[in-house]
Amino acid sequence: MLTSGTWSAPILRSSVPPNKAILRTRVTFKVKDTDQANTYELYSRTCVDGSPMKEDIDYTNSYSPVGSIDSIRLLLAIAASRKLKLNVLDISNAFQTSVVFDPDDRTYITLPPFYLEWFHHHWPDYPLPSLSPKELVIQCLRIIQGRKDAGNRWYILLKTRLQDIGMQVSPLDHGVFIWKWKHYHSLSVLETDDLLMASENDEPFLHLVTELRKMFDLTSKQGSVLKSSISDLYKVLMASPLIKQNTSYPKYLNHI
Repeated sequence: MLTSGTWSAPILRSSVPPNKAILRTRVTFKVKDTDQANTYELYSRTCVDGSPMKEDIDYTNSYSPVGSIDSIRLLLAIAASRKLKLNVLDISNAFQTSVVFDPDDRTYITLPPFYLEWFHHHWPDYPLPSLSPKELVIQCLRIIQGRKDAGNRWYILLKTRLQDIGMQVSPLDHGVFIWKWKHYHSLSVLETDDLLMASENDEPFLHLVTELRKMFDLTSKQGSVLKSSISDLYKVLMASPLIKQNTSYPKYLNHI
């Protein structure tokens, strides 16, 4: 919160424009497995309940393309048959990277738990208009998870960045990106904030990571990122009736 500048200072609920819905804050928790036995990572995420948002009033488009499971299977099959490198990157706090410059488009939310205590700790001399959490709200200066259009806004931002470096959106699946960089060809599948890339070597992926890090915080994995060997996985996939009957498979091969 402090480094990303997601939220404003608390303001009075009565100062919110009458046509703006005030969304309720929700805190979600997640326990994630790690590579070490009996070791877990604990996560908490502050989001909002976007159910009061109305289409064409609070947002215009909520559609957010992601790569289909067929596209993922096809990418793995192509990578196995052509002995391509597989790499994965994960963009951190993806939705919060979209800055809302238009004040009329910003979301007003109730105070998250312990927000006043956190705010007082960092800015003890800031004069708050009230000390009652029920009388205060905060303004989101970035897109926050739970907004009905959060996924769409993130997809547009990331797609624009990928197109700026030369990637093309597949006409068959808008969650698939085709890229020719230098003399290398690559194929990528997007799953919200995760991207799986198959390329002839690691150089295109390393260049992609360098470019994306100019805008986003991310983590990446290279090399053997699958538990099964890709050759064994390819044999399983090619034995599947879904792969054999999928007429779009040759179309993907033409792009690689």
